[in-house]
Amino acid sequence: MVGVPGVAMRLFGALARNGVSVILISQASSEHSICFAVAPDDLEATRRAVDEEFRVDRRAGDIDELDVEEDVAIVAAVGAAMSERPGIAGRLFSVLGERGVNVRAIAQGSSELNISLVVKRPDKAPAVRAIHEAFFRGAPRRAELHLAGVGNVGRALLEQIAACRREVEKRSGWRLEILGMATSTRWLADGEGIDPATAAERLAGEPSGRGALDMIEEILEDRSPAPRIFVDCTPSAAVSAAHHRLLSAGVHVVTANKRLVAGEMGDYRRLMSAGPGRLYYEATVGAGLPVIRTLADQLATGDELMRAAGVLSGPISFLMSELTRGELFSRAVRRARELGTTETDPREDLAGEDVARKLLILARLAGATLERGAVEVEPLVPADPWMKMDLEEFWERLPELDGEFAGRVEAAAAAGDRLVYLASWDGRRARVALTPVGAGHPCHDLGEAENLIAFHTRRYAKIPLVIRGRGGGPRVTAAGVLADILRALAEHQRP
Repeated sequence: MVGVPGVAMRLFGALARNGVSVILISQASSEHSICFAVAPDDLEATRRAVDEEFRVDRRAGDIDELDVEEDVAIVAAVGAAMSERPGIAGRLFSVLGERGVNVRAIAQGSSELNISLVVKRPDKAPAVRAIHEAFFRGAPRRAELHLAGVGNVGRALLEQIAACRREVEKRSGWRLEILGMATSTRWLADGEGIDPATAAERLAGEPSGRGALDMIEEILEDRSPAPRIFVDCTPSAAVSAAHHRLLSAGVHVVTANKRLVAGEMGDYRRLMSAGPGRLYYEATVGAGLPVIRTLADQLATGDELMRAAGVLSGPISFLMSELTRGELFSRAVRRARELGTTETDPREDLAGEDVARKLLILARLAGATLERGAVEVEPLVPADPWMKMDLEEFWERLPELDGEFAGRVEAAAAAGDRLVYLASWDGRRARVALTPVGAGHPCHDLGEAENLIAFHTRRYAKIPLVIRGRGGGPRVTAAGVLADILRALAEHQRP
């Protein structure tokens, strides 16, 4: 159409002569095309009118064929106050984008009293509900939670939600509703909401056979206008692999699962670019400590991470504190297990893999393109033979390592140092290993089960930015997850 004069006049004249009423008109300033909407019953008359009017132009190559898109609907936001309030259009499109509603065409008059949107017909009802939810807020707004993983962290999270629901609703206007929860083999769904105080017991009574992956598919098919938050408290690679699909469907993902954010770089990039849902993964590194958010804020304001170092495992921090006090390695490991500090099989902690993933996540946040294989790891217990034997034999033979660890702790103490399981990255090398640190090091005086990360940035070059606190445990990790849930709601519908 570019350069062809009188097209609009001819088009609408032809439609009028054929008795076609145009419901919506949209034309870009480039004059490349005219988009208009008509009632479904007028489609054939529209085709005939356009064909007759522009037959010669099409043969000359000046005008393209009519492009018809059927099964669509028009949603109009109308209000006298719209012309006086900035940001209405931005908010409108933001809420639709978060619901996964694709806008096909837009029309707005200069009066700013009406914004009309063309959407796919199946998106009509979700779009209307979403707009009403965003602009007409009387009663508390409903936030839909779906929880995968009801182990120690998941149960602690349910307890914390039960304790704070009324306060959250009072302060923020959001009513936290758990609509689904699942393990790998059980799934409980209730559209009216699940009481967090009895949720675990109800789930245990569900028949086995369908689990978290089935729940995810159900969430993806749902088009609820309420904000949907998927909470991953599992260690499952299969569950984390679905995060990008959930984000693409407009579902916010809050996760303590490190599998994907510390997985292959290609998967990581795809995850970080997925949307319109937002990813919250604070608990993957610091449990309840604000590690991810603090570093992200520094980077967003123009700072640059030069190096980072710290203790990133609560269980191993507890273990090293015990060794420093003179406890035998085997007894310290057993006590940590009895207190619930470690995994059921403590070798999962002693292998150092969890710390390596946390360090990898931080390095990637700072812009590094590291794969897991680039992180050097000195496990506290070597794979051969300790990881190959069954758990019973492991416990029986563990005292064989007592002398080695006692010697290393004593050697560090003789030099005025303390032995810590240090994770470090200097912009090039990422390493996790038992390391002696002197009295001036931030990790030298760590308390029992404490985590610490020291960020050396351009702003914090001489004195590092240090984040320190209890590192792990179900309650602390659950608190970090809950904080991310509330942050997701606070940021929901923000342009």
